[in-house]
Amino acid sequence: MATTTTVTASPRAAPALSRDGGESRPSPSRPIPSRSSTSAASPIGFLGNLTPQQHIKLKQLWRILLQYWDPNTTVPDVETCSVASTSQTTKSTRQRMLALTRSQNHQPSKRIVIPPQILLTLKSLGASSSDIRACRSFLVKLPCEQVCPAFLAMLRHENPDALMLRFLREEKWNVVKAWIALLHVLNWRTNTIKVDEILMKGEEAAFLKSRMLEECADKKYGEGFMLQLTTGKGYFHGIDRSNRPIIIVRARCHRPSDQPLKALLDFIVFCIENIRLVMTPPTETVDFPPIKFIIDCFQDNYPGLLGHVLLYNAPKIFAGACMHDSSFCWLCAGV
Repeated sequence: MATTTTVTASPRAAPALSRDGGESRPSPSRPIPSRSSTSAASPIGFLGNLTPQQHIKLKQLWRILLQYWDPNTTVPDVETCSVASTSQTTKSTRQRMLALTRSQNHQPSKRIVIPPQILLTLKSLGASSSDIRACRSFLVKLPCEQVCPAFLAMLRHENPDALMLRFLREEKWNVVKAWIALLHVLNWRTNTIKVDEILMKGEEAAFLKSRMLEECADKKYGEGFMLQLTTGKGYFHGIDRSNRPIIIVRARCHRPSDQPLKALLDFIVFCIENIRLVMTPPTETVDFPPIKFIIDCFQDNYPGLLGHVLLYNAPKIFAGACMHDSSFCWLCAGV
């Protein structure tokens, strides 16, 4: 309990003078931001403290994204792959074209297009053939017209430049790799986990499902989702000294058989997305506890968002995370 109190203590602020000349204490329900997080200069590579080269990299990444939104995109024949439907097409040619248009889910023929200006931009930035193939594969699942709404849905209230800088820092300022990572995240949010659907339905939809009379998968999902909320397995608890919001997860409350896996994963995404809404600039990282899905989720789909992970009296199964990731700090029971 002492460790939890230390971690979640609100930053101390200089006393202010009231109208009668005495000291007025800040309201405990409204923690005052620490001076270090508001007045100190941002680290190099973060918003407000970019080198000229980093500023150029940021512009290059924005250029690729904005080119996806150009309604006047023309499609060259060399970048258009379609399945021939005429009787003159030979069997071998048809097989090659089907192989190009078949996605990982073995969907029927798709029209894979990389807009010409994007192709030229990627090549000018040193994109390899594997990078081009990666971009093309994402376009099968996330067409150009879906990139704009997917990006705006992910942005929410964050500073757009700060969000783009996360991907650049994560990929060591490689613009092409950062763009591929961004496409991966947009596809994951839109087609894989369906983040917006989880947020829109929220706990109300889960509660209604849990009250269904018929025993079915939806009822089990609703009960599992509500279980995460009612048992206090994970909850928000103030901010740390750097004004980063904290989520506390009590691992002892977790039993894998108590809920469907999807209910647990959706709850984790639900927490991450909600805590993004309470982050205030210039805060860009979060203190968050580790489990395998959370680690993979942060590494692949929320680059640069994880601040520090404090493991207090945790099982030894988490020891590997501390050795492989400097964000993890192991605290024994005697601390």
